[in-house]
Amino acid sequence: MKKPVFIYNNPNAECAFCCRTHNPHPDYSHEPIVTTRMTFDDKEHEVCINCHCDMIETSERTNRELTLILRERVNLSRLLNKAGLPKCRP
Repeated sequence: MKKPVFIYNNPNAECAFCCRTHNPHPDYSHEPIVTTRMTFDDKEHEVCINCHCDMIETSERTNRELTLILRERVNLSRLLNKAGLPKCRP
């Protein structure tokens, strides 16, 4: 997988996995989150820097490819949506 390009100051940024829209750091809570786009099954998923780092750490810890970690998260998200559970907390 190629090196990610992170996008700053996108007012419409929203992580596909944690659903954050604003920076969780208290000093920067007025700023939108930093995101990158990751492609899986010819679809782009907007992922925040926190979730991206978490996937990198999981990949390194388990010795599995980053694309497999992304695939699992996308599939889990689909299952939760089919079960009628809200994607994000209100």
